[in-house]
Amino acid sequence: MVAAVAIIGFSSFNLVENYNSAGLMWYPVDATGNISSTGNSSPTSGCSDQQLPIVCEIQLESNPNGTPPANHIDDTQLEGGSVPFSSAKFREEN
Repeated sequence: MVAAVAIIGFSSFNLVENYNSAGLMWYPVDATGNISSTGNSSPTSGCSDQQLPIVCEIQLESNPNGTPPANHIDDTQLEGGSVPFSSAKFREEN
């Protein structure tokens, strides 16, 4: 009985852990529009909320493994693609 409870508890923990790894994440965007494969739970750069010419970070719903659902800014709804975004941060052109 105790073993069954332990197995169920461990399985539930793994499901919660997998669920928590997916969610809204901030992904840096480089100067050519490529979205980083590594995100953070909060914005990390000094980018602006004001809509400027260049996207420098974008908030997307991550895949279960923590990666973004798009590789390039053109694939997001921000640039006319199909992948929805929650928010974005911007910077001036350099």
